[in-house]
Amino acid sequence: MRLFVKGATEAIVVLCTDVIAEDGNKVEFTDEMKETILGNDGILKSFARKCYRCLAVSYRDFTNEEWEVICEENGIENG
Repeated sequence: MRLFVKGATEAIVVLCTDVIAEDGNKVEFTDEMKETILGNDGILKSFARKCYRCLAVSYRDFTNEEWEVICEENGIENG
């Protein structure tokens, strides 16, 4: 099961551990990479100065067993 999340970049980026590189491979999302996005001279601030609104999209994969537990704990019908 793959769960997608869309939201404020500053909230999503700090929770991510990996990123999909240009070649399609998953690599570690380092603190330096996060700083490039969120830092004082980062991409997010640069976009904000131009009045751009930025959203991030992230995903997490779950096994069927993990997903069943999540649904059960949150009262979600798993169908």
